Amino acid sequence: MSQFFRSVQDLFFPPICICCRQCVVIEDASSVELICGRCCDRFFESSARSTGRCKCCGFPIAMIENDADIVFFPCLECRYWKFRFSSTYCLGAYEGRLKKLVLQAKMVSGMPIAFALGQTLGTRLHPLSPDLVIPVPMHWRRRLTRQQSSAEALARGICSRAESRLVVETRAVRASRLTKKQGMLLPRQRRENVRNAFQVTKPEVISGRRVLLVDDVMTTGATLHEITGQLLRHGASNVAVAVVCRAGANS
Repeated sequence: MSQFFRSVQDLFFPPICICCRQCVVIEDASSVELICGRCCDRFFESSARSTGRCKCCGFPIAMIENDADIVFFPCLECRYWKFRFSSTYCLGAYEGRLKKLVLQAKMVSGMPIAFALGQTLGTRLHPLSPDLVIPVPMHWRRRLTRQQSSAEALARGICSRAESRLVVETRAVRASRLTKKQGMLLPRQRRENVRNAFQVTKPEVISGRRVLLVDDVMTTGATLHEITGQLLRHGASNVAVAVVCRAGANS
């Protein structure tokens, strides 16, 4: 019955792509509800290996391509920051159309956009098989002004398109203190800003599980690194990261 009402709704109010605002999103031609297939191919990167990104942190790395193989240089970001998470999945760099979508997703009316971006991420997680998905938590005082969490909407979008059935766990980790905005700080200051700023509140949910940690943008990775450390200390067997954008050399 719900599919019938959905079909009637699409007939009178056809879903328009949130990227190009021109194409009607056809279900058979796109794996995402609000983004057309053409925009998915145009604006989102296919994989880290094909676009020259570090498999661990998603940062752009130099590579040499020859007839036989592709040789990747070591990631200087990983060497310098020594990230605790094992891998990073992203849709692209923090620039252009993707940057605009991320900023729109942070707005009060941006939850459908965040959900659609999460769906796109969910289609790109293979062969990752996490046991649960945890969005980066927001401090309650910040949530009073923001009213919603784009990270939570992203996480739910991921679960709606992931190949295996996933659970979004929003109460396993909490922001235990209000931090300064990361964008106002230097890279070294960002790690100190979030040090001990998060607390695992449900260790029994974390222990022995493979966790996918979700946020909208990774810049230095300080927040994701700090939360990953907390999750590993409470028994998580592995922590991977999924973000819409990975800020890089040109972001």
